[in-house]
Amino acid sequence: MRTLVALGVGLFLLVACASVQPVAIRVGDVCDGCRRPITNAKIAAELVPPSGLPLKFRTVTCMARYIKEHQVSASEVFVTDYGSGRLIHVRSAVFVKSEIDDRTKELDYYAFGDVASAVAFGKKSGGSATDWPGILQRIAAGGAD
Repeated sequence: MRTLVALGVGLFLLVACASVQPVAIRVGDVCDGCRRPITNAKIAAELVPPSGLPLKFRTVTCMARYIKEHQVSASEVFVTDYGSGRLIHVRSAVFVKSEIDDRTKELDYYAFGDVASAVAFGKKSGGSATDWPGILQRIAAGGAD
């Protein structure tokens, strides 16, 4: 009987760990990078490290800095698609840097699940499109992103 229970638990863990799913990011959640509250969930991001405990970030740049500073395995990284509000894998996103707060004039990245939406947003906001490796390169080079 113990063998069956152990086998069942092992199988459950294998299945549970095989498919990493992001968790919802809500306004008021605390950013795991800068410890500030997330005020706009539509520009938030999430990292699921090997431990499986999701880390939430208020912006794409905040998450990229956290990855650089903590040298975290960044294979399971999700960003919020600005158009739909759903979390998408960072590899399928296109980013446009633009103003995220009209009071502070802070700039950061908006993520889009499709190129056409990113290009249209970039034309409207005056920003240009980039990809995730481009953001990581800027952060690694010590850019002010």
